[in-house]
Amino acid sequence: MFDEFGERYRGSNGNTYIVVEPRENGRGHALLLEDFEILENPSGFDWEPSLIADDEIDGPVRIEDNPEMTRLVQLRKERIAIEGAVWAKVPADQHQRFYNAMVDVQRCTVAMEKAQEEVLRYAGIRARELQKMVDIAGSQSAVARLLDVKQSTISRALRHQND
Repeated sequence: MFDEFGERYRGSNGNTYIVVEPRENGRGHALLLEDFEILENPSGFDWEPSLIADDEIDGPVRIEDNPEMTRLVQLRKERIAIEGAVWAKVPADQHQRFYNAMVDVQRCTVAMEKAQEEVLRYAGIRARELQKMVDIAGSQSAVARLLDVKQSTISRALRHQND
């Protein structure tokens, strides 16, 4: 019991748990997380151990494992290890500066993803409208001359429509 990462148990209170730190060599304590929010919030679920378990405690009953939940917990565990390793390299007097830069990068990444969605939306609209023009004018070359762009620009834009 509690010897493998990802094993799941149901406590006497009805809560379900997943093993995140198994017992070593079948001895000692294991750390379990309450798993109710893992699938709902894969990147932000609470990582504090909810139960410290060993064979002496009564209550948890083994239940079926959830491979997706185990995968998400493994990813989170690896992410925490990476963060710990990186933060260990940051000089103490640079922690705030590093943190602020990290937050700025994350904020910019989100903004860029939103902007990319907007660009793709407009590219789709442009492709549909260009196709209408090509259908009416009869050729990409004619539309390119009218819009004063290269024919290859029209061709690339229309490829977006087929993606």
